[in-house]
Amino acid sequence: MTTLCLTAVALPASPDIPHIPAPPAIPDIPDSPHVPHIHDPPAVPEDEGIIINLKNGELCLFSVQCKSSCCHRSSGIDLFRCAPRAAERETCSKKTLYGTYYYCPCENGLKCEGDWSIGGSITNTNFGTCTDPNSPH
Repeated sequence: MTTLCLTAVALPASPDIPHIPAPPAIPDIPDSPHVPHIHDPPAVPEDEGIIINLKNGELCLFSVQCKSSCCHRSSGIDLFRCAPRAAERETCSKKTLYGTYYYCPCENGLKCEGDWSIGGSITNTNFGTCTDPNSPH
């Protein structure tokens, strides 16, 4: 293995080269607030998101992006948008492989009662109705 050693040598001042003064130092301002710059990105409130933590109605690709955990579209030609989860007695989808839905899963505490099949998981057609498992039938 070869080791390379570099040494810096200061050259003496030459009368032919004029002295150029250093630029003035930038003053240090302790505890100063950040002054926005033209190239700073716009501030985003903590409760809103650009890619995650999306509100209902905002465009999405996957349910994990939505506050409601439901990225939904009404038909095969619609864009996916975040939507509220299904309430009791509403049509619901069982969990899918894709993380997107034609009908949203049920709200917390409710169960999507309906038929389930492997084919339905693949084609995203496992639908049912939200029921409260604690209510008497």
